[in-house]
Amino acid sequence: MLWWLLACGTVGLSAEEAKGGHARVDLEPKGRVDFGSVSPEARPAEATVTAVSIGTEPVIVEQAWIEGADSGAFYLGELRVPAHLDPEEELSIPVRFDPADGGAFNGTLVVQMNDGSIMERALVGSGCRDEDGDGEC
Repeated sequence: MLWWLLACGTVGLSAEEAKGGHARVDLEPKGRVDFGSVSPEARPAEATVTAVSIGTEPVIVEQAWIEGADSGAFYLGELRVPAHLDPEEELSIPVRFDPADGGAFNGTLVVQMNDGSIMERALVGSGCRDEDGDGEC
């Protein structure tokens, strides 16, 4: 197998990259999605996670969901899946944070593709008290 990799000039590439023609997705933003402090009395905080097709073949985003101990504080906005993405095409995934109480909340956005691969992004936010009733902390 090593002789084949050397002969094909793919040394230094992962097995996935060496095959070529793969459908792959990346999620933006990188790292976690931080909603900051939100009053339970205020409107939900919103963020958009973008699934970007970075491969050379089309990919299908089959489904997306939120999981974790505090997943009830986070929810998805309107999202039409399955979604077919050509190379370099994007899919916006609206995520909202609506804490029912004060404290720290953590969840995970999970995005599954048609090949069974999964991408995840951490979701964090905190609920705070609105002391003066103006909807802000």
